[in-house]
Amino acid sequence: MPVWPLTVTAPQFGWTESPGDSLVRTQTDAGPAKVRRRFTSTPSTFSVQFVLTKAEATRLVQFYENAADDAIAGTNGGALTITGLPHPRDDSSATFRFLAPPVITQTAYDVFRASLRLELLP
Repeated sequence: MPVWPLTVTAPQFGWTESPGDSLVRTQTDAGPAKVRRRFTSTPSTFSVQFVLTKAEATRLVQFYENAADDAIAGTNGGALTITGLPHPRDDSSATFRFLAPPVITQTAYDVFRASLRLELLP
């Protein structure tokens, strides 16, 4: 399992968390819909943003793209889970997976903003 490669672990531009929805709603002929829980545990989604140097931004892209057995280990295009990145709300250990490729934006010379969409696995 790939380990978060950067020393920066706390989002500097904030983050959002959306708890997973495991409810199934079934319409009835009369009255309110029936609601039941489909799963006991569902993944939450996170949007986080980090401030990175050019070298860190390059390393993040390599981490996303490379396979775990490459010289610079990675998530194989987001297919593998990540450890070493703490939960943003309570700093507990967590396991994440990429939901989308990282978006890297240059904000100044040698300063980049990385926006990540991650899934917190139960």
